[in-house]
Amino acid sequence: MGTLTGIAIRLRKQYNTQLEIANPTPKVSETLKTIGLNKIFKLSGEKDFSAFPTTTTLSFSSQDKRELTRHMLEAHDNLIKVNQENQKRFQQVKEALKKELEK
Repeated sequence: MGTLTGIAIRLRKQYNTQLEIANPTPKVSETLKTIGLNKIFKLSGEKDFSAFPTTTTLSFSSQDKRELTRHMLEAHDNLIKVNQENQKRFQQVKEALKKELEK
């Protein structure tokens, strides 16, 4: 979610547009609302994707552990930028990731 938050922040700054989450399950919608991401994401239900004839599976290149850890730390920072209450939720995760980077 933190990675999507970073993308949503950049989309808003660079293109003045909003990232849309289509057809989220009730659990996903509730989670997004709980951590304040409904403020930056557009949540849409019942989208019909049949007009899109093909789909592409995204794959990630292999990353070294430090790069992945830095990315995870940035993702959690993004979540905190959106909602300061997330500081309490993710502080321990951030501390663990910072310690991992100090090794």
